[in-house]
Amino acid sequence: MSEPASTDEQQRLLSGRLLARSTAFSFGGQAATLLCAFIAVPLLIDALGTARFGVLTLAWVVIGYAQVFDLGIGRALTKLTAERIGSEEHGSEAPGLFWTGLAAMVALGVLAGAIVALLSPWLVRDVLNVPGPLETETLHAFWLLAASLPLAISGAALRAHLEAWQRFDLTNAVMVPTAAVTYFGPLLMLAFADSLVAAVSAVVASRVISWLVNLALVLRISPDLRRSLLRPLLTFGGWVTATNVTNAFMVAADRFLVGAVASITAVAYFGTPYEVVSKLWLVSIALANVFFPAFALSLAAQPRRTATIFGGALRFGFIGLFPITLALVTFAHEGLDLWLGAQFADNSEHVLQWLAVGVLFSSLVQLGSGLVQSGRPDLTARLALVELPVYLGCFWLALKAGGIEAAAAVWAAKAVFEGVVLFLFIRRLSPASAAAIAPLAWSLLAAGTAFAVAFQLDSPELKAAFLALALAAFAPLAWRRILGGEERDRVRNRLAPARGAA
Repeated sequence: MSEPASTDEQQRLLSGRLLARSTAFSFGGQAATLLCAFIAVPLLIDALGTARFGVLTLAWVVIGYAQVFDLGIGRALTKLTAERIGSEEHGSEAPGLFWTGLAAMVALGVLAGAIVALLSPWLVRDVLNVPGPLETETLHAFWLLAASLPLAISGAALRAHLEAWQRFDLTNAVMVPTAAVTYFGPLLMLAFADSLVAAVSAVVASRVISWLVNLALVLRISPDLRRSLLRPLLTFGGWVTATNVTNAFMVAADRFLVGAVASITAVAYFGTPYEVVSKLWLVSIALANVFFPAFALSLAAQPRRTATIFGGALRFGFIGLFPITLALVTFAHEGLDLWLGAQFADNSEHVLQWLAVGVLFSSLVQLGSGLVQSGRPDLTARLALVELPVYLGCFWLALKAGGIEAAAAVWAAKAVFEGVVLFLFIRRLSPASAAAIAPLAWSLLAAGTAFAVAFQLDSPELKAAFLALALAAFAPLAWRRILGGEERDRVRNRLAPARGAA
């Protein structure tokens, strides 16, 4: 494939203004999801009970990570469509890529649904330690999830096409009501039927609605969709699948391991903090979704632009996440007590702390992984395949030896390890982009020290004083050492109208 020519359309899609606008939309959608979860989770625990809520969290896992069974076609669609935008030679191939990808992902969804349906009795009765009275409704809930997988998986093709065109305004306009149905729909259904199946049906309905709306949006912005190309999708998508499946298995398997080794109640004590801190990914997901097509286009058309885009995304991501993460780690017990009560606070405090630290590092890893996948998807796949047995073995040993707190520490360590290895990959793929990480090295070490101190504090007064001092020290560090000169000038220009108005 020849390299796309530089065009006005490419310049528009790589412009800082559009990337910032897309990031804002993506961030807003993720923030709305976090808000829905924050409000709905305590109500759902109260309505369902801890054990049944543990099953609902597993349903969220299955439906949330269903797209990893797409053979990487969703990610491939974003990359290949973005590369073809503005290219006279290949621009006409984009419609074919979409239809081929969508058809392939529906077929994969049918296969995945059949597998989940067949495995459900074994999972419910032999693996997850589901209490006897809950076995039947849990099994029916899993079968309902299996039936929804074709749409849950193929929905990634619809979002991929929209994201390649930087239409994050449209994707996030769908994400917000989908999140509302996902979290509040079960509450509404429980008002009519006290059944776990009714609650899960609302989660499934949210995916059906979002699929139909996203399809309508795709046809609206690309009315000429008509042809199919399979080979480039599978070439790129095969490696992405290896990465996505193994990473999602590592992310989701922890709660299944907790259920198998400990109990379904322990799943709730582990899974609920995870649902909270995983929402911190709203920053990195917002950035990664926006910048992945930009990475693909810049590596193909303007390689020097890649380092600028990647460095800015990484620095702003860290600056946005560190204060929130430190606050979560410092006031983990108090926050859980206020939100879910003393029992959850006592059982989940250290789980929340370790997971929060891990999410900070994994958020930066997501950005690095997106850059590597844009050029060498085989590297992230090989890392995931090597990491899978090591991580699961360490997680199981930690769970047996130290319970869910030790297992959460292993989860955090995995994120740090991934970051180190991805840095080496980035140095090989784009040395200039690797240099963009350098300003964060000392900042990450300082962040680790701050987290270690926060873990040791017990008094709310000491916690408040420490957090205030740490954030006061972080502000000038972020401004003078982490941000570059051009980025400081950009912030000043953004703030100038506000100061003038004041």
